Amino acid sequence: MCIIPVRITPASRILFTYKSGATDVGEMWLVRKSSQQMSPAETARYIHEKLSGGEAISVPFGSLGSVGNYISVLHDCSGVSADEYYLAWKAVTDNTSPMIRAVKVLEVTT
Repeated sequence: MCIIPVRITPASRILFTYKSGATDVGEMWLVRKSSQQMSPAETARYIHEKLSGGEAISVPFGSLGSVGNYISVLHDCSGVSADEYYLAWKAVTDNTSPMIRAVKVLEVTT
């Protein structure tokens, strides 16, 4: 998870770059930023509690086997309300060495 919030709007796209030795179902979520000042540990606990309580926006994500190469996937945020969010994700591994290289939030302009 990222404990530093990012600004997401309906015009945002999340660019997720990773590699994985197997194709598997992953999960990614957006957790609305807390209005309270929190330490990094408190922020991580807050994110975990929101995920456990079902209070996060699920972003569909499935990792593809990439045989050592990085793959970039662009996620649409058109259904997300503008606000600040923490990003969280889960990748399942069976010793296939999944690795996240970058997560970037892009704004699409027309």
